[in-house]
Amino acid sequence: PRGAEEPLGMRAVPAAASLAAGLHRAETADRDGRASSFDLWAIRILGTMTAVCFLVLLVLLLGVFL
Repeated sequence: PRGAEEPLGMRAVPAAASLAAGLHRAETADRDGRASSFDLWAIRILGTMTAVCFLVLLVLLLGVFL
């Protein structure tokens, strides 16, 4: 049974948060919401490696054009 106000061809689509609620909440390393010491060092190391790779790429590209 369709109401007079409901347009034809419309259907209810569930919200994404209700479909996979567990995927929409970030889990932290500790239960109190703080990252562990290992997590912080991993971020620092990966960030440093990324910066070094970017700088090496930049130097190599500059070498091509100079």
